[in-house]
This record gives sequence, structure tokens and C-alpha cells, in this order.
Amino acid sequence: MSESKAYLEATYKLPVYVNWADVPNGLHTKTALKQKGVKKAGEPVAIKGGGMNRTWYFLYRANETTTTTK
Repeated sequence: MSESKAYLEATYKLPVYVNWADVPNGLHTKTALKQKGVKKAGEPVAIKGGGMNRTWYFLYRANETTTTTK
């Protein structure tokens, strides 16, 4: 386990996924939800972290969202 993954898990008390392939179906970033026309509802349930640029993203359940109005 990398130091950054351990840090994120200890700090946020959420599961951390290093590879996008490991992220379970139904979890999406805020940006991905917005592109689908929904907005996040509730707290993040996981983090996608790590990688070469050390960027991390909060992940939300798609079934805990509300439709946006345009």
C-alpha cells in the first residue's frame, strides 16, 4: 500500500482505489454525474487516488443522485 493511499484511508475513513479498473460499478465523480445530468446527493463513499500526478477524486453513488433541471 502506498503512503498516499494509507494517508487518504486514514484521513477520510473511506475506501481508496488506485486504478480506475478497480472502482466498482455505480461509483462516479462529481464531474461524471454532472455530464449525465444529475447532481450528487449525500457524502462521498470512496476515493480514487494515486497515479502519476497524485490526483484524487471523491466518488459518489449514482443511485444517491437527483436529476438537474435546465
